[in-house]
Amino acid sequence: MELAALQLAVCLVQVVFIPHDSKKLKQRMEKPLTEDEYETGIAKFADMFVLDHLEQPFMQTRGVKGKEVSLQKFFIGLPEKASTSPFAHAFFNEVDEVEKACPSCVAIALFQQATNGVSLGGRFFTVGLKGASPVTTLIVHQNLRQRIWVNLLSEGFLAEKELYSTKPEENIPTWKIPIRIKKKTAESAHKIGLLRGLFWQPARVELRKGSDSEIVCDVCGVETAEHFVGFCQEPLPYKRDGFWRHPHSPVDVVQKSYFKFWSQVPTWANLSQFFWEKKSSDEGQAPALVITQYNKVWHDKPITISIGGYISSRENTEKIEARRHEMYSLPAGWENKLDNAERLIKLAIEVKALLRGIIYGLATDKGPGDLPALFRKPKNFNKSNTVESLTNRASELYMQSVETVVHEILRTIKWNEMETVIQDFKKRIENFAIEAFTTTMEPYNRNEKFIPKIILKQNELHHGLKQIFQ
Repeated sequence: MELAALQLAVCLVQVVFIPHDSKKLKQRMEKPLTEDEYETGIAKFADMFVLDHLEQPFMQTRGVKGKEVSLQKFFIGLPEKASTSPFAHAFFNEVDEVEKACPSCVAIALFQQATNGVSLGGRFFTVGLKGASPVTTLIVHQNLRQRIWVNLLSEGFLAEKELYSTKPEENIPTWKIPIRIKKKTAESAHKIGLLRGLFWQPARVELRKGSDSEIVCDVCGVETAEHFVGFCQEPLPYKRDGFWRHPHSPVDVVQKSYFKFWSQVPTWANLSQFFWEKKSSDEGQAPALVITQYNKVWHDKPITISIGGYISSRENTEKIEARRHEMYSLPAGWENKLDNAERLIKLAIEVKALLRGIIYGLATDKGPGDLPALFRKPKNFNKSNTVESLTNRASELYMQSVETVVHEILRTIKWNEMETVIQDFKKRIENFAIEAFTTTMEPYNRNEKFIPKIILKQNELHHGLKQIFQ
């Protein structure tokens, strides 16, 4: 909710108080808006972002006739009463945790669901412009006001990129001019302006107000008279032509898609995609536009970014397995250090692959000690002893240790001492791999008939590490 609330605030300020150029953006960072500037800015948007507007409510459609569903469905990852999917209960939450909520929490959840979530369900329900569960990256700064401004794109930067339509009629939100749903007419991405795209609502939903005089919000705990208890929904099967570039997410510039989180891949393993642009004949990546602009406007300054999103199931990207929200910092001079960062990551990943291969071989190769007998399926088969679970156990132990060190190195690294940093990193990840192997194999060391094979594979691990580090 914290990152979603920040992104909603950034989007609102982006369209209401867009800075003219980088000079004006820096001024806004240093000095707050005056009361007159604020009042003048919001005047023309007076009825645009009203959650309970009588005719055109924020990110909703009046007159939705679908069945009323629980408000909890807006809060991504929380279980739904009607769902039988095991993923719906992945966070150990109950189905009735959010039955009533204040307007602020509902607005954030409504925005988050449409922008960064999955579809509301069924073949005729579509996802937002970024697809299902994309990664979001925003820059972190000293205080909330500066954190909002530093994530705003200036008119000058936007004009240079030529990504969004500036025509007034193409910058009207979907709750004022609905998405076209004619089967032969697709929404053209290049005709979706920044305002319309930032608040794109891919579903027909309408909130339902509660009748109680006063309640305590199930989300934030605030006492409020105005509250919501559910919403009605209808499918909106529209077509879209082209790729719309969202300013807060890194992209695969070749595949024209947004990056996602996967359960077995830690955030740091793909760190380069969050900070640096990279292009070749067959692949390419670009960070969120706010990162690109920061590099240009605040060149040679340190940077801290907040990275968040939902981990999708590989079997079904519409299913959410977990949440992820992390922060990464780089010291001044990071702009041209992609190669240095990738050296660290490549070493760590190569060691992980070696470790997994050694464990896998130990669990499958036949020979003295016949350890694979443990992984057949007798009547008393123990699922925790499968080849996959054993390799995953070792891998997770190793990656958890590496992640702590990666954060430490990136935060304090001196770019002119990179070779020293690399050598120290090699020693540390070597120890992590050995520790992970030892811990994973510890239960099997109690049976002396397995010890020779474990020692053999341990020697292979040491030899493999030497080859990687030479």
